[in-house]
Amino acid sequence: MTHKFKALSIILCAFVFLFTVSVLPASSETDTLDIGVSGNLWLSGTIDVEGYDLDKDAGFLFKGYIDTIIVDKICIGGFLHFAPSVEIEDDSGKMYELGGAFKYRAMLGKMPLKIGIGVGYRKLTTDDLDDDIEGLGINASAELQFDINQKFKPFVELGFLSQPAGGNDDVDVTWSPIFYLGGGVAF
Repeated sequence: MTHKFKALSIILCAFVFLFTVSVLPASSETDTLDIGVSGNLWLSGTIDVEGYDLDKDAGFLFKGYIDTIIVDKICIGGFLHFAPSVEIEDDSGKMYELGGAFKYRAMLGKMPLKIGIGVGYRKLTTDDLDDDIEGLGINASAELQFDINQKFKPFVELGFLSQPAGGNDDVDVTWSPIFYLGGGVAF
């Protein structure tokens, strides 16, 4: 992966993060800010490494996010993904991603439904490679919150992670959308 791509990815993520922080509400009202954590099953899929299709096994994916409701139906925010064990063929590693998201928020009765897209800087580390894999993450998600009360909102989530560009100095590593599903809680 070129240093220009890495620099561009980092600048893009920093811009999204700084923009998100700049529009955080001054008020501490709970209905303008969501902080959430979730545990998900990241399903199996195919990873393209220099034209070779490698199988990725299903595994856990943890997500943390902060969303700011900027107007009634629009949220922006930041997220962090962490997969403690990504198994690809006979190799394993860890995946980290930091990025920003834009979400549409609709109400289904008293239950918020947030449908969003995210862009992130992704890193896959492994002991078997000299250089880590870095990439541009393009993601989507749909989250349905059960509004029990304003301080505690369990939710279910369906989404996908994709990497249209990435790799290291030796190989290009990309993948089409690989779905995940799970649940969590927002505060």
